[in-house]
This record gives sequence, structure tokens and C-alpha cells, in this order.
Amino acid sequence: MAEMHDLKELVYQTPIERLVYLFRAILHRALCDALGILDQTEKVKKNFIKKSQDYVGSKDFYEICFLARTNPNEIINLYEKLKKETYETRKSIAKRLQFK
Repeated sequence: MAEMHDLKELVYQTPIERLVYLFRAILHRALCDALGILDQTEKVKKNFIKKSQDYVGSKDFYEICFLARTNPNEIINLYEKLKKETYETRKSIAKRLQFK
């Protein structure tokens, strides 16, 4: 995934660049949710994780990838690799992927 910009820099970006930033943030949040990196009660968490997992690879997911100018297959491959990691490792990697 491409780098995310400092929020102060967004002011000077074109509207298209700001939208790409937004859609990449949506993808990041979707991956975190699907991987269970949430601060919610267990009951809410399980339902939310399932819905988020169903989102990865869906038609909407592909549309957001297109709008974020990212390769959906790369995102899916990353998701599949991260699913195999421990929760702490997933959390650490997700934090680093926040488009610095």
C-alpha cells in the first residue's frame, strides 16, 4: 500500500488525492476489523469480525481498491498472510501499515 500523508499535507492535495487517501484508510480499517483488531465487547466483536471478513473480496471491496488505486489481490494476499499470525503480531503490523 502507498504511503498515507500527514493530515496537514492533505490541505494542499487535489480532491482526487484526498479521495485516494480516504479510500486507502477505508481499506486499512476493513483489514483491521477483519483481523479482529477492535476495542469492543466479545459479542459485538465476533459479529463485526464476520461481516468484515465477508467484505474482503466482495464487489464493494474491489470497488474501494479501484478507487484507492491499489491491487485488490495484493490486499487479499496480505490479509491471508496476516490471518495466520498471532493477534499481537497482526496488531503491530496493522499499526505500521497506517500509511506513515
